[in-house]
Amino acid sequence: QVGKFGTITPVAELEPISLAGTTVKRATLFNFDQIERLGIRIGDTVLVEKAGEIIPQIIEVVKSQKPSKKNGIIRPEFCPDCKYRACQNGASWRCINRKCPAQVCARLIFFCGRNQMDIDGVGPLLIDKLYGANLVRDYADLFKLKTKRERLLKLDRTGEKSVDNLLKSIEAAKNRPLARLLAALSIKLVGSTASKLLTKYYTDMDSLSTAKEINLLHIDGIGPELAWSLVEFFESKTGQRVVSDLKLMGVNMTQPEEQSGSKQIFAGLTIVVTGTLKNFKRDEIKQLITSLGGKVTGAVSKNTDLLVCGDSPGSKLEKAKSLGVEVIDEQEFLIRIK
Repeated sequence: QVGKFGTITPVAELEPISLAGTTVKRATLFNFDQIERLGIRIGDTVLVEKAGEIIPQIIEVVKSQKPSKKNGIIRPEFCPDCKYRACQNGASWRCINRKCPAQVCARLIFFCGRNQMDIDGVGPLLIDKLYGANLVRDYADLFKLKTKRERLLKLDRTGEKSVDNLLKSIEAAKNRPLARLLAALSIKLVGSTASKLLTKYYTDMDSLSTAKEINLLHIDGIGPELAWSLVEFFESKTGQRVVSDLKLMGVNMTQPEEQSGSKQIFAGLTIVVTGTLKNFKRDEIKQLITSLGGKVTGAVSKNTDLLVCGDSPGSKLEKAKSLGVEVIDEQEFLIRIK
């Protein structure tokens, strides 16, 4: 498969298996060096596990059941989607054609995602339909769909109610804060966390897009590679066109000021969340902690101040105890934020 930055990720096609409550037909192979390390060939019997209990991955070849004829897996010379020549980038291979249909669709899917512009009902299937019908080619095209309602109704399995809901959700996305828009633009290294940091200091797109690299480096949490990536995007013709087109569509380009009166009860604290929570989705509690002044990290270390523990916490709880980190359950967390 080809990702939003053009990275070509090999994927194993499997005979359907039941794994952790779901039927798995595909598993990531990460890169072609991994294929060589594992000695994987077409027709092999393999062991599969879910990384982080989510992503199926191959961990081992069952050597006792290897087929007599070994069909090797060849590194790609061309992009499997657009057939543009592929180039090697470390252990990975990339399609460098930014107009590659697979890349365009991957960026559009990411743009619409829940943690970005949160356009409800837009996923891989719908993006493929919209692209195939020549209705979208970039982010701004999504906001032009309101003028193409009749064409939308002609798409397979698309009724009036679903089209109306789609257009309503797209219109609502125009009002998302700048931090979400910035995170949605597929700028290398600029995700949700970095976007929130940046928009604390640059509250409108004009000031952010003209910021100098040296000034960005003064922001705690923004490193040289990220600063360079951001400046490169905004100085490129592609980046300038993306911003200009979205402005013309009426997309919000500002970040609301934080309410000074809000309680910063977690100010200066590094917090880790683990286990299954009853009252929050993982992204929701992370955003809440951040809004209350805390910094959320994914691993427990000597720098961790607090572990918020849900059901089935796993190894993070044991590590927190061994390091003397304060541990609270979800109920205690709710009491503290009141």
